[in-house]
Amino acid sequence: MNDEIQVNWEVEDGYVGKSRPRMTNIYPEDFDPDMTELEIEHLVWDIVDSDFRETIAVDINNMDEVVEQVQAALAQKDSDA
Repeated sequence: MNDEIQVNWEVEDGYVGKSRPRMTNIYPEDFDPDMTELEIEHLVWDIVDSDFRETIAVDINNMDEVVEQVQAALAQKDSDA
């Protein structure tokens, strides 16, 4: 048995109209025939979560600016004390 089952999911980021549908394939042979519906759901979530962590990356575009702002805020707080 090697029939893939497509799981459709997307990242919810709070921006309307900005969804990017994703898809993960799962395989029936990855599941035990004795699994309950809840156990199957948990395993599907685990597989999708693993796929998410392997394929979605965070990219901070302004790290230098953020570090400077944090350092400036800390210096200001220190001088106010």
